[in-house]
Amino acid sequence: MENKKKSLRGPIIAVAFLLAVFLVVRWVVVTQRGPGSTTVVEAQGMDMSAMKAPIGVFPVGTDFALVRTIGGTDTFPATVVALSDEDVVARVAGLVKTVNVYPGDRVTAGQLLATLQADELASGALADSLAAQAMDSNARGSEQMLSQQESAVKRAEFEVSSAQSAIDASRAELEAADAGVENAGEMVLESEAARKESLAQLTYAKLDYDREKKLYEAGAISRDALDQAKRNIDEAQARLDQADARVRQAQNELRAMRAKRTAAANMLKQAESQRDGAIASQAEAKSGVARAKEDLAATRSQAAAARANARSAGALSSYTQLHASDAGVVSERLVSPGTPVMPGQVVLKLKVDRQLRVQADLPQRLAAAVTTGSGVRITINSATLDATVTSVFPFVEGSTRSFRVEAKIENAGRLIQPGSFAELEVVTSTPVRALSVARAAVKTAGDGSHYVWVVKEGDAKPAADAIYTCTMHPQIRQKGPGLCPICKMELVPLDATGNLSVEKRTVRVGVSDSRYTAVLDGLEEGEEVTYAGDQELFPGAAISVVEWGEDGPMEESEETPTEPPTAPIGTGKASTMEGHEGHIHGPEDKFTCSMHPEVHKPEEGACPICKMDLIPIEDGGN
Repeated sequence: MENKKKSLRGPIIAVAFLLAVFLVVRWVVVTQRGPGSTTVVEAQGMDMSAMKAPIGVFPVGTDFALVRTIGGTDTFPATVVALSDEDVVARVAGLVKTVNVYPGDRVTAGQLLATLQADELASGALADSLAAQAMDSNARGSEQMLSQQESAVKRAEFEVSSAQSAIDASRAELEAADAGVENAGEMVLESEAARKESLAQLTYAKLDYDREKKLYEAGAISRDALDQAKRNIDEAQARLDQADARVRQAQNELRAMRAKRTAAANMLKQAESQRDGAIASQAEAKSGVARAKEDLAATRSQAAAARANARSAGALSSYTQLHASDAGVVSERLVSPGTPVMPGQVVLKLKVDRQLRVQADLPQRLAAAVTTGSGVRITINSATLDATVTSVFPFVEGSTRSFRVEAKIENAGRLIQPGSFAELEVVTSTPVRALSVARAAVKTAGDGSHYVWVVKEGDAKPAADAIYTCTMHPQIRQKGPGLCPICKMELVPLDATGNLSVEKRTVRVGVSDSRYTAVLDGLEEGEEVTYAGDQELFPGAAISVVEWGEDGPMEESEETPTEPPTAPIGTGKASTMEGHEGHIHGPEDKFTCSMHPEVHKPEEGACPICKMDLIPIEDGGN
């Protein structure tokens, strides 16, 4: 029996613990939850169709029907594009060595963006430079030869003693030629040794490739390793080709120096023969002068051609450095270091954004109204600025029957990015003076007619014993204010709580711009209409007029309500205004209202809103 009691004690304690937890949780849910909160069961059981705001809780923004200057305008979507796009391309084949910038980086004109590695170009530039130096040396030798020949002519005019001087000079030239032959022979030996070494490297590279190929076929190494072995063969072959060229060059130099030595020996003999016949020597010397001049001219031409080749090779070598031609921002980076590139391949893309182009497609009907120089208003990221059309594309798109216009704008501070969405407002008709309301105040019915919600005086505030209800639980009803027994939210009056309501009135409208719409019939000047917060209004709905901001009703501490801008396109005025104070009046307007400065009249009279006498604008009006 004792064991049975012990076995029942555990389940009883567990059940008691669960019951205590349930009671605590229920107490918290019922008494401690915040106003407006509901349980899962209550939320699922709520009738959402019955949750309708009671009359008198509609905060709205309003505007007055006034005579204003309305510019017939239309607004179209636009796209911001860069002033120009720059493709940074490789002009020579090579391997990308460095890329110094990344998308988003700003660059200046002439800035080094990337470098290429092109060993073939460097080798060619060096070879051309050496060839130019050799040709210059030959030219100097030819100039020296000409000088010697001219000296020989003069020496031929003297006696045998002058010929002896020529013999000495010829012997010196022969010695120099002997030294040149010796040096050239050493160059041949060195270049042949270098060629043997390059040939050995090529042989080794081929053997290494065969070994790597077998390993690759056996799956022991990657394709990249095999390709590297193949590139090693190509590089060794290139070095062998260069060594062959150097051997040929050294052999040519040796032959040239041997020929020069032979010439020097001949000149020695010629000088010795001058002692036997001055007249014959003089004639021979003159022939030598002529030949030397021809050689000098030919050598100078060869030297000039070699220098030109060296300059061209140097220019090609400079193509390994890629610079920005204009200041801008990097938009794309298409290669990375180590990537082989070919001539014409794009390495980077830049966008020049110190100025921007705003482009929009307009309907064909506006082709006569919008031309180059037409004023436009551009809105980008809530900022508005005035500009002019700088370009009209000279064709109409066949599928859309639209044409493209463009306006250039400055991008100080680079705050606007190419590709941004914009709105382009253009003038479509001549501005007129007409009774008008905020454009948002005019609604369109299902049958295409237009109507507005006109503010009217409504019932008085309810008595203290009026019936109150809950917006979350409309089944709750009680006399006087209090809290909802379910969600703890404050109850609101079931009947109207203010002295303003709305009336739905059909109107006939005229021209519009981005701010106002002309009302031709259906409204009187001074009547007040709603333009914001009126999506759920119904005839007789009670309202409260509040200042309206971009995100809805504003707190009392906020100062700047959202109101359609009134500055005509091209005036450069700001796009927002304080209340109605930004109203732009015509030059004939001379009177205004001290309480409603948006009212302007050309003659004395009463304010259509508050019925106070108008005062002259120069005595305190706008």
